[in-house]
Amino acid sequence: MGNMKRISVICSRTTDSKGFKSLSRLNALNRDFWKSKIENVIDSVPDIIVLPEYCDRFSDFSTAQYIDYIENNGSIAELISDIARKHKTQITYPGLRKHESDTQYPYRNSIRMFDVTGEIAHIYDKNHVIIEENQSGIGYGTDASIYKTKDTKIVFGICFDLNFDSLLEKYKAYEPDLFIFSSYYHGGLKQDQWAYALRCHMASAISGNIGRIINPFGQVIASTTNYYDYVTATVNLDCKVVHLDYNMEKIRQAKMKYKKFLTVHDPGNIATVLLTCESEDMNIEDIIKEFEIETYDEYLRRSIEYRNNHISR
Repeated sequence: MGNMKRISVICSRTTDSKGFKSLSRLNALNRDFWKSKIENVIDSVPDIIVLPEYCDRFSDFSTAQYIDYIENNGSIAELISDIARKHKTQITYPGLRKHESDTQYPYRNSIRMFDVTGEIAHIYDKNHVIIEENQSGIGYGTDASIYKTKDTKIVFGICFDLNFDSLLEKYKAYEPDLFIFSSYYHGGLKQDQWAYALRCHMASAISGNIGRIINPFGQVIASTTNYYDYVTATVNLDCKVVHLDYNMEKIRQAKMKYKKFLTVHDPGNIATVLLTCESEDMNIEDIIKEFEIETYDEYLRRSIEYRNNHISR
């Protein structure tokens, strides 16, 4: 029914290093910690599990200590791969990774997406590392590519990225279905702004803070709490934001025809609604095409074009 996805976010902050020095002890500590955290959501059978920024950085590690840990092959990649493959789920692994081809800045703050086969299917490098990160040898990401599965388009952001409209504008062109945000910084209202600007759902995993799954209006579908630092929700990504101008009668006719297979959600006050297809036999694009419903972005583009052609000279 629609493009249904079960999404889990986990907002745990990694344990301290317990004073361990050996790589094997540290890796075992990290593996045990994250295995127990992921087990909290795995019985919910998620399609996607989102972990927070620098998830494998021990809470008492300085940046220099963390870099040294990664340089000596500290990692939970094998654990993430095994869980993804065993449970046929996709898992993000946000953390520092070595970038062998860059001798000036040999590390990246990245999200590695492991697919259901346990392989890395996509890597996003944080485009806007903070100055301190760069001074420590962590390079800037320069790519803002989209991760496409059979039925879903996903884009990513990490922490400070949320402050830069240049990245947001790149992503808007992709018309994504889901924005995954892993961070130390919550972002507050900027999370809602990005979801609305991208016209898509958003899943945020915030280290030691509140993570959320929100709809394209920034409304909360599910949230972690002060008691539970993980949450799972089912969302239907087969949806479009449309403006009510010139569309109200078309939407009424579409709803009359498709009844329970078309959901119209009105958040109020902003004159846009979310149309969601609940059928397995069609998608929201089919309904929009059939009734010639204009999407919000199409309407904005038409309005700008009209203004340019009719403005006083």
